[in-house]
Amino acid sequence: MYWNINRILKIYGIWYLITFLMCLLFGFFDYDNNLDFVKCLTIIGYSIQISFALPVLSALIFSPAISILYLLFKKIKNVISRIFLVAFIVPFSNMIYYLTEYFIYKDEYGISLIIGFWALSVALPLFGLTSLFIPKSLLPIKQKVLWTIVLMEIIGWILVHISFIIAPLEFMD
Repeated sequence: MYWNINRILKIYGIWYLITFLMCLLFGFFDYDNNLDFVKCLTIIGYSIQISFALPVLSALIFSPAISILYLLFKKIKNVISRIFLVAFIVPFSNMIYYLTEYFIYKDEYGISLIIGFWALSVALPLFGLTSLFIPKSLLPIKQKVLWTIVLMEIIGWILVHISFIIAPLEFMD
């Protein structure tokens, strides 16, 4: 598969547009029906920032997992194994972040929990939605990406519950 800069930019453009529209949609949803000009500009500003930053932040936060996957992918060529590896290693790395933070700071609600919740409830659904709208000509592995996202969501929530069981045990004391 040949990945040139034009293909990457088109995929990112589709991602940006869908994320921007979703942020606008949820931002403009107001129970009081009193939308003023300043609030509209604020929503648009945040939508632009989130649309740009989400893929970059995801890559930075999960760079250790991405590095491990890169090394494993050199050895493992089976597509199904790769899908399961990605679906497991990324949420597992966040679980390790959470448990490490919990045992060091004894704080149930740290930054890693926020990152994990953000990834499971915002980033993955947006990545999945975006993948649905990207043409197969731009993303030939579209079906594999969607399966990976679904499995990552399932495994991620399972690991969240396992983390909440393990963390209070405090076997590290």
